[in-house]
Amino acid sequence: MEHSGRKFGFQHQATDAEQIWRNPDIQGVIGLTPHSHHASLVQSALENKKSLFLEKPLCTTEEELTELRKIAEKMTSLPILMVGHNRRFSPHTQKMLTWLQSRQTPHVIQMRVNSGFVPATHWVHSEDEGRSRIVGEMSHFIDLLQSLTGSLVTRIHAERISGDNQSTVNNDNIVIAMKFADGSVGNLTYSASGDKAYSREALEIFFDGKTIASQDFSVSKLHGTGKTVVFKTRGQEMGYVEELKHFTNCVAGKETLVVGPEKIFTTMETIFAIERSLATANVVSLEKS
Repeated sequence: MEHSGRKFGFQHQATDAEQIWRNPDIQGVIGLTPHSHHASLVQSALENKKSLFLEKPLCTTEEELTELRKIAEKMTSLPILMVGHNRRFSPHTQKMLTWLQSRQTPHVIQMRVNSGFVPATHWVHSEDEGRSRIVGEMSHFIDLLQSLTGSLVTRIHAERISGDNQSTVNNDNIVIAMKFADGSVGNLTYSASGDKAYSREALEIFFDGKTIASQDFSVSKLHGTGKTVVFKTRGQEMGYVEELKHFTNCVAGKETLVVGPEKIFTTMETIFAIERSLATANVVSLEKS
């Protein structure tokens, strides 16, 4: 623990979270615990008014989400709360947003995730720990698509494969159709059945007679402007550095959170809506009455 802390420049490290919450010198906390501990970390951060950067997911059950919302609603001011949805901070996402700035109409987004096989015995599928990869990973992509539309998901319909092959986890092979508040529509294909050596993530956006195509956060292209505009980085730029800079700047009062607590809660609500859609084979509405 101390070695890792020194290596990554942390001033304090602890396996007992109470040491952190009680320390008045600590303003910001980074939580890298198992998924089943995430909700309790958020609750402690809110109650102790400590800024928290938490690796996704925010929580693992709807009951936990409801409780966190209740705590937040009772508070007159909230500490900085940030979930590690790094893709929205990627230079590629930021470049795509500049290309989308002048759009006149809602757009159509197609995202494909070739996630790689994880056996059914792995902890990410455990009901007590990870719950599922839907809960543990999917918020990454929901948050990314919301950042690109500038609006929240309002309606969702999810379908998964129905195979009886015990080596395949059906929930890891899923297609999700989404409607966004701005009128855009999106489709997310998430599969663990493909070749791991193949491209992991691909994104296409169709709007105003133009098309954006982005591959693995290393090459992004804009078509339809008379010539193809290309944005390349030396390697994958997933936004990890940028999101941590944003967190530390927010704690220091230099920046304002780009994703507030209510949007974080709503993104997690969308994840649970995916589960409900799968369970019922129905469209689930997320529009507030």
